[in-house]
Amino acid sequence: MLTEDSSASPPPEPWRSFLKELDELLKGPVELRCLGGFVITQQYGIGRETSDIDYLALAALSRDDNVEVLAGLGSKLHRKFHVYMQYMGIVTPPADYASRLIPMFPSARWSHLKLLALDATDLALSKLAAPPIFAALAPNHRMAGSEVRHYQMPRASAGPAIHVQDLYAPPVVPIAAQGLPGSAA
Repeated sequence: MLTEDSSASPPPEPWRSFLKELDELLKGPVELRCLGGFVITQQYGIGRETSDIDYLALAALSRDDNVEVLAGLGSKLHRKFHVYMQYMGIVTPPADYASRLIPMFPSARWSHLKLLALDATDLALSKLAAPPIFAALAPNHRMAGSEVRHYQMPRASAGPAIHVQDLYAPPVVPIAAQGLPGSAA
């Protein structure tokens, strides 16, 4: 079962030490908006191990706080802990996703680092919009990037109720089938 409080405790190793050392390297406040396997495992408690923390956006005050350099693939922290940070520029999050971000590891005693997770529905929608998912959903039809706006996944009215299989192949509902203004009937 998915919960939004799975990250109330500190992260397990090697993440705990990796994130602690990253925090110590930072010069000022850094906020990372996270998604992917790390969020699925740590925020929602679904056992899918990963070796990276995917993030959509980074808010940092200091130019020295380049997370890709400090903790990205091939960095000193990556070589030490065998995990790393990775910017996901190809992911398009749903509109207003920032208003639904969930703090990760609120009990962690980091001076500079703050991790925020996409909520479960936004996580599923961002996976839907990612190019590899289109190949899995429609192997005989290649969707152009502009067609992404013509599909949406309905939000659960009682909060996120997404199952594991939904995270990898969420149901796709054409907007036209819903009879929305501006869509073909």
